[in-house]
Amino acid sequence: MLAKYPNIIIGNEIMYGTSRKVVDLLCILDNQTIAIEIKSDSDNIYRLSGQLNEYSKVFDKIIVVTTLSQQSKVIKMLPLNIGLIVIRGEALTEVKAPKDIKTHSKREILYSMTSSYLKDHFHLRHNLRSDDVRKELGKKNVVTLHNALIHYFTLKIQKNFFCFMDDRGRISNSDDIPTLSSGDIIL
Repeated sequence: MLAKYPNIIIGNEIMYGTSRKVVDLLCILDNQTIAIEIKSDSDNIYRLSGQLNEYSKVFDKIIVVTTLSQQSKVIKMLPLNIGLIVIRGEALTEVKAPKDIKTHSKREILYSMTSSYLKDHFHLRHNLRSDDVRKELGKKNVVTLHNALIHYFTLKIQKNFFCFMDDRGRISNSDDIPTLSSGDIIL
């Protein structure tokens, strides 16, 4: 994937939305956010529908990555626009390509960014309360907020992604993934 998309940026366990949920992997590619939910053999998939619904409020594309043994259960739960990748041994197979999601929520996008970032990015007074910042910015169009979100997530994950790329060696493995976590970076 990294060789195929040299301009991609990836983050691990990134918080988003009003309820401060976490996406397993977040990819930023060509000015789009791609949420990746990973379901292993040991994962219970009963929460998957709710997770996908929440993702659709913020992210542009959604992909579920799962194992061959979970594939049949997962595919029954997927809306038409959600992609599916299945792990088969050492290989990843795209079963279903993701489609663009058009149901973004201004509120969920705004709560995915810190109020300090929003104040700086939109040149608002720094003494405004967080709720007032989001109320004021809720008047802006979704495209403007989406662009701010792309910028915010890029700032949040790029440093760790570049460290990941430097440290990972010739090929990536699961031990490399914690390097992608944003840790204590506050924007």
